[in-house]
Amino acid sequence: MDKHVLVASRSDDLRSQICERLEEAAHDWGYDLLTDQAANLHEAERRVERTGYDLIVSEVELPLDRQSSPEAGKKLGCELLKRLRERKIGIPVVLIGVSSNLDLQREIQKQAAADFVALDFPNWDDWVVDFSRKFLTRIADFSPLSLDVDIVLHPADCYTYRMQLHGRPGSPETGPLHIERKKLERLGQRAPTIPTLPEWEGHLAEIGETLGEQIFQKNYEFTKRFRECLGAVQNKKNVNIRFVVEKDVHPVTLEALKEAGERFWMLEAPVYRRVTEYTDRPALFQDDETKAGPINCLIIKSEVGDVIVPKLGARLKPLKNVPLEAASLSRFLEKPENRERFRVGHVEVLDAINGETVSVDQVRQKLKERKWHIVHYAGHSYYDAKENKGYVFFPGIPVISITAAEFSQWLNESGVRFLYLSSCHSSEADFVFELAHRLVPAVLGFRWDLDDVRAAEFTSCFYRHLFEAKSLERAFLETRRDMHDAHSEDPIWAAPILVVQTMN
Repeated sequence: MDKHVLVASRSDDLRSQICERLEEAAHDWGYDLLTDQAANLHEAERRVERTGYDLIVSEVELPLDRQSSPEAGKKLGCELLKRLRERKIGIPVVLIGVSSNLDLQREIQKQAAADFVALDFPNWDDWVVDFSRKFLTRIADFSPLSLDVDIVLHPADCYTYRMQLHGRPGSPETGPLHIERKKLERLGQRAPTIPTLPEWEGHLAEIGETLGEQIFQKNYEFTKRFRECLGAVQNKKNVNIRFVVEKDVHPVTLEALKEAGERFWMLEAPVYRRVTEYTDRPALFQDDETKAGPINCLIIKSEVGDVIVPKLGARLKPLKNVPLEAASLSRFLEKPENRERFRVGHVEVLDAINGETVSVDQVRQKLKERKWHIVHYAGHSYYDAKENKGYVFFPGIPVISITAAEFSQWLNESGVRFLYLSSCHSSEADFVFELAHRLVPAVLGFRWDLDDVRAAEFTSCFYRHLFEAKSLERAFLETRRDMHDAHSEDPIWAAPILVVQTMN
């Protein structure tokens, strides 16, 4: 098996010494090792653009280009690592330098697939060999490669795909997808009835396999390239399948995608949605501000009881688990160890019933008080298909309905990055879609009416994964898998929908 390593250093002798040691060691590991050399940052970047390396060994003090002399404090080896990670290139990196800067060592070792070796330590070259062996022989364990697949189902007469393998140089690949529109429409018509059917999972599998047939079997070039990239990634968890949709396709249970004889893709990889609008506000944990924290969370309890909304013809049934769900989430976020570990900031539970005061003003004022990164809405939502309008509800006599348009404006003015709609009854895919369509960066909701207890369990599980992984997509996948393992007979694991905005 061939392995390809780039060695970058200002010193010809140091580069040669490292290459010789690695080539000797690789023979014992059973590899044929190919080594390239770079004398400066620009040369290293050019080589990375042209070649798919399995490992980079770089000196910390690296010149910028041929004309530059290394200057103290110009740690361009670290800059190389930073630029690779910003571009989602996951090649493992071993950086070598002097041992005096402990803060620098810690920063390097915090990075995924990176480590530091001190040149002034005895037998430093043995350490370089040991770390290189770790990265080259255990590459499958951390799988630095990832794959993003966008299945673009608009406009109606021109479906396309976009595929990007991160961790190797190269541009995104695009091409046409040949999918029968009428079949998608029929699949959308079946979706609302699925959870009411005795053999609901079998019907969901039929939808998923029909979708899989349309996407994979009818598109040879797409499927061939997808399989090749999938083999490179090695771990399906590192694949993101994103359906970019408009309103006409949104009712289809796209998350059910599967191939005959295989598991649902949504149990193997993050499968979620994007809309065609663009936003300048990143979703949660997709920028430095929310990665670093602190994260502020507002929990809105909106219990309206058992009421009928005459103008909409909608009956809102009691949500029995709203108080328990809100209290449980608040306790999790406010635990001292979680506050410190997860960088949790301000947490507030807003009880929508405040004596005889109408709660709408209370909610709006609270959203204006500070920047809220997460808003968790535990209450009712409803989508009026005739008017193409969504609503959330707050207590009042009569009950107060607020359009999704107005609610999303409040959220956007507050800088919200993620909205969790725990509206266990009357929640629909169209409502989730409308909020995302109105530039809320990320929205999680549910396709069908859910059991209150299961919905509360899903909430607890999701937030634990969210703060541990610092990734909406990964938390979405892991929670779905956990719920399937615990309650495979219940639609709770198949019901959630995640829509993430596309950044400008």
